[in-house]
Amino acid sequence: LQTWMKVVPTSLNNVGTLLWDTEAGQTLGEKAGHLAENIVDMGSSEVSRQCCIDATISLIKLAEALHTPEIKSLLDQCAVGACRVVDVLSSGKAKQVWFDVSDALWAAIEVGSDDATVVLLAEGCAQVCFALERERESLKERRRRCTAT
Repeated sequence: LQTWMKVVPTSLNNVGTLLWDTEAGQTLGEKAGHLAENIVDMGSSEVSRQCCIDATISLIKLAEALHTPEIKSLLDQCAVGACRVVDVLSSGKAKQVWFDVSDALWAAIEVGSDDATVVLLAEGCAQVCFALERERESLKERRRRCTAT
């Protein structure tokens, strides 16, 4: 506790010096103040108040709609299911799966960073762009024919 009593005031003093005694800190303070004013302006607007009212009404209606024996039964079953998931994920077999997932993700990252992948993606992108350009030209031609008739 004594260490904290020394560390906290010193840290707060350093933060205060940074924020109030430096140009960057003062600029941050001005920007934060401007941001706060705009947030209050937005949050206190008539539209914002109406949004709050509508969200409250929606929440009330949702609570009323969910207040059924079927939802209670569903929640109970979800609790059982969650316990089963925890059991599965904490088993020794699951631990090996987590390491296998890590290895597989690393292998996928290596494939993704390979030069051949970059070439493949660039070629695929070029082909898609070419097809889209052709489709756009075809669309323009169909529209032109429709307006001509």
